[in-house]
Amino acid sequence: MGWSAPLDRTFLPTQGKPIKTLVDARNFLLRLPKSRHADDDVQAAIEAVLMAAEGRGPILHAAVGIGRVLNSHSGIQLPKSSRRPRWQKT
Repeated sequence: MGWSAPLDRTFLPTQGKPIKTLVDARNFLLRLPKSRHADDDVQAAIEAVLMAAEGRGPILHAAVGIGRVLNSHSGIQLPKSSRRPRWQKT
């Protein structure tokens, strides 16, 4: 596929250029602070972008990975204390 392949949609980060291609996605991920590089969502996005560029995975996975990184700070996740299996009694 190659690095110039377009993503399924354009992402608009709060800072920087729009993310339209795999090259843009790679550059966005490289510009993240080093403290974020160990995050699971960032690691998954890096892997998905690399796989898409090498033709080993769909571009959709790369787009989803970038979207997760951009929205990971939105606070949607539940606090750890409220995470319990659905079948556990309260």
